[in-house]
Order: sequence, then C-alpha cells, then structure tokens
Amino acid sequence: MKLFAIATAIMFALVIAAGAAHAQLSQPAPQPPPSDPPPPAAPPPAWTATPPAPPPPPKAGKPRPVSKMTEDDLRQIAGEEARRAVEDAKRTADEARRAAEEAVKNAEEAKRKAIEEAAKAVSEARKAAEDGKRAAAEQAKAAVDENNRLLDAKAREREESGPGWVLPRGWVLKPVADFFFRTELNDNRGDFRTSFNDRDWATGQRVEIGLDAAFLDVVRAAVIVQDVRMWGHEGLQTYRATKGPGGEVGAVIPDTERFTAFYTGAYGTSLAEGWAQIGNFGGVPLTLKVGRLRPFYGDGRILGNGHWTFMSTAFDGVQVRYTRPSFWLEAFASKPRESEIVTLTAADGTVQLYDTPGDDLLALYLATKWIPGGRLDAYVFFNRQGPYPFLHNGSDLVIATPGARVDGNAGRFNYNAEIAGQFGDNRGLDHSAMAADALFGWDFDASMEPGLGVGYSFATGNKDSQTSSQFLEFYPAHDLRFGLLGMTGWTNIHAVRVGGDFVPSLGLLLALDVRYFALASSRGSWIDRNGRERGLDVSGEQGRQLGWEIDLRGDYDFNQWLNLSAGYGVFVPLEFVADQDPDGNGPVQAFGGDPAHFGYLMLKLAL
Repeated sequence: MKLFAIATAIMFALVIAAGAAHAQLSQPAPQPPPSDPPPPAAPPPAWTATPPAPPPPPKAGKPRPVSKMTEDDLRQIAGEEARRAVEDAKRTADEARRAAEEAVKNAEEAKRKAIEEAAKAVSEARKAAEDGKRAAAEQAKAAVDENNRLLDAKAREREESGPGWVLPRGWVLKPVADFFFRTELNDNRGDFRTSFNDRDWATGQRVEIGLDAAFLDVVRAAVIVQDVRMWGHEGLQTYRATKGPGGEVGAVIPDTERFTAFYTGAYGTSLAEGWAQIGNFGGVPLTLKVGRLRPFYGDGRILGNGHWTFMSTAFDGVQVRYTRPSFWLEAFASKPRESEIVTLTAADGTVQLYDTPGDDLLALYLATKWIPGGRLDAYVFFNRQGPYPFLHNGSDLVIATPGARVDGNAGRFNYNAEIAGQFGDNRGLDHSAMAADALFGWDFDASMEPGLGVGYSFATGNKDSQTSSQFLEFYPAHDLRFGLLGMTGWTNIHAVRVGGDFVPSLGLLLALDVRYFALASSRGSWIDRNGRERGLDVSGEQGRQLGWEIDLRGDYDFNQWLNLSAGYGVFVPLEFVADQDPDGNGPVQAFGGDPAHFGYLMLKLAL
C-alpha cells in the first residue's frame, strides 16, 4: 500500500513537471521594450534657408535566445516534484497519525475524567444518602425525644391536676374517683295538681372508681365501675301512690317521675367503662378503641352522656379516630340491643312472635378548627330500632340524622348553634324532620363579670297520626339545657330562653334563667327530657302552649376537684297542660293548672 502511494505520487509529479516544461517551450521569446521616441527637432533658425535632414530610424533590437531544456532537466524537475509530493504525503500521514494519537489520548483522558466524575458523583451520592440517613435518624430521635418530653410534660400535668403516678419511659397510671350526691324536692311534677299530695324528698348518689393507664399515647386502657342507688329504695316497688286531700290514695306514679334523674330499674353496681385503645403507630395518628364506652359528641344533643343524670349511658362498641392538628374524624359503631324473639300484638288483637333485628347505632363525626376562635363540626348518625314487645307491628325504625354545629367566641361575644335533619322510615311511615338550637351570650367587662344570654330551640312535630315529622331523640344528654324541671326535650318544641349570670366572689357563680315552652305542632306528642311522652292531643284543640319556667342556680368551686351547687325552679303550666280533663277522661293523663316546683342540693367530688 505504501509503495502504491509512492508510485502514484511520482507519476503525479512527472505529469506536473511535463506540463510545466511544455508551457515554457511554447511561450514566444521575449521582445526588448521599445526605446523612447526621439525628441522633436528644433525649429530652423530664421536665417537658415533649408531645413535639416531627418535623423535615421532606430535599429531594431536583437531577440533574446531561448534556453533549451534537456531530458535530464525534465527528469530532475519530476524527481524534485515527486520528492516534495512524497514528503507532503509523509507529512500528512504524520499529522493524521498525530491527530489520531491525540484523539485517542483525548478519548482516554475524557474516559478517565468521566470515570473519575462518576466515581465522585457516586461517592457524593453515597455520602449524601448517609448524611440524609443520619439526619433522618437524628430527626427521628429528636422527634422521639420531643414526644417523650411532651408525654412526660403531659404526665406531670396530669399528675398535678389530680392524683396519679408517672412511671419511667412514658407510663402513666391515674386512678379515677368520682362521687356525685344530690338531694331533690319535687312537688306537682306528676300532675300539676296540689289537691294530690305528691310532694317528696329523694336523695341519690353515684360512686365511680377505676384506673386509667397509658403508655406513650400508643396503648391505653381504662376500667371504671359505678354504683348508683337511691337512699332507702332498695327493694321497694317501682311505682308509688300519691295521697289525696283527705289522706286517700291518689294517682299512682313511677319512681322515675318523682325522682327524675334515674332510669327505671337501673340502680346497683355496673361497669361504666371498660375499654382498650391502641394506635399512633409509625407516626400515623390513627387510634382504635374497643369495649364499653361512654361517647359524647358536640354538646350531646344527639349522642352524649349527661353530667346531671345519675345513671350514665354506656355502649358496647368500637371507635376509630384519625387526628390532625386542625381536625379529627371519628367513626363509632354499637349494637345497643341484640336481635331477639319478641311478642307482638297484631291489629286484630292477636299475639304473635316476631324475630326482631335489635337496635343499631352508627356515627361519623368530624370536629374542626377551621373557623377563627371556635369549632365547626359536621356529623351523621344512623339509628335502627327493631320492634319492642307488645309495642309495634313488626316494622323497623330506620333513621339517618345529618347535622352541623358551631361553637366559639369573638372577644366577649360567644355563640353556640346546631342544626340537624332526619329522614328515613318510621315503622312504615316516611320520616322527615328537622331541629335547630342556638345560644348567644355577651360577657361584660365589669366587676363581678356579668353576662347575658339568649337562646332558641326548635324541633318539628307530627301533624297527624298518618305522618312522621316529629324530630326523634335517641340518646341525648340535655342536662339543664331545657331547665331544671326537664319538662321538654329537643322534639316538637319551641323554646325561648333569656338569662344572665355574674360572679359575686371568686369561685361563686349565680345564674337566673327564664324560659317559655310551646309545642311546634298541637297534634304532636309532648316529650320530656327523659324521652317520656307526657301528653298527646290528636285533635289539636288544646293549643300548643306548655308553660313558663324560672330557674335560679348557684355553683361554688372550692377547688378543681370539689363543687357544691344548689338551685330552685318553678314551672307554670299553660293551656295545653291546664286544659286537660280533670277527671282523667280526656285524650291524655289528667293534669291540673298548678305550678310545679323543684329544688336541689348537689355535691361533686372528682379526681
């Protein structure tokens, strides 16, 4: 290949040399440049008679001889050209070789640099990962330490707020002790007739003892046992007869009517709470609580546990809660009554057996901090109740209750409101109802901290026996929301409240409330605070006005554990109550028009 290149270069050089030689031989001989023209002849002098003769023309130059190139010259020129071509080719090849070597060298250098850069990047990535892992571990450790610190702080706060023991590594043990004592005076609450002596003093108490244990907000359990009793009533009959003006036996009323705090037959010792809770694993704020529970949602208007009643409402069920800083969401499920075989009375009077599905209670409750200075809640409750013995026709009650609640304050102005609707099936009738409750107050910047409040409650009632539009209460905790005497609940009602309170001395609160009650529907049922039907006029002729109530209360906090309170209330019945048939032959139980009185003295001790 190399010889071929050299021969090609020599031939190329010979061709170039031959062409140059031919061009040189064919070129004409160079001519000398023409001489300058002669200067013009001087004019003849004036005295000359004849002009001078012209000068002779110049002689032509001799041509330059052309050199003659020999074959040796041509060969020499061709050799020189071939040598230069070979040298150029070698130089080009050397340059190409050097360029290739430089390219290979650059490629090797680039490869080396790329490998170094990749190794450096891998090292930096590994270092960053190790740093991130170390930082994450340090952050996790700091979070655990902070959580332990907060838990310790909570444990110390809990220990300071009441008797308890803080054990190492986040364990907290807290005893539960609650004593609730109240003595009551009742007069005319059963029939609003002073002619029958149903005045009575009654005293009751509730004692709760238990233990609450928690570990790092991950595991928690509580067991609380309660004992409820009415003094001197062990072994007595459930119903009690009143005395007439001459000492004769009058109306027969249940104990729960003259001592309204108790649920009939629920005296004695029972398990108030017994549950276990786990959750908050892996930083997920989700907890599961299972066992005997006493749920309380919002203000307890739909589902709650009253602080006024002696026998608390408990459910065997499960709660699942998801908690975030700005809200929590909880689902609750319980079966208050298991399925059973019950005896039902048919329309024709025959008695038959029926397999009832029992009762079910479901709830989904969302509590948020999405409004400034307060809470905004939304919920839906689901209740199903099967037939009860000798009461229903075999149809179930299936009701859904969605609603919303707000509670908060803006400076010295405070507010609380709730609205709920109901829809479903009420033992064969389409059910549709609604209820609303609102309370607004203002605290004055003055001595004794006076405050004023106004409130309004409304709930729909049935229009006739063929419709179901009366708002149904299932498991409320009204406490004193509808007055001391508890003449009504949140169903078929218009209730207006105006009141005020003030603090005459540290720890002492005095309050006065005036309330007006009227039925929302004159044909609907009159239901009291305990869910009992006190009256029903299907004709609607007795009007809607129930009565007025005036309550005076006083509360004194000795400290954070001990409270003493007392109160007196009077209820003045109006047309719906007073216009009942005095002989008891009317559409409802015979009532009179005399005021009913209630007074109490209560002591609470809670640790």
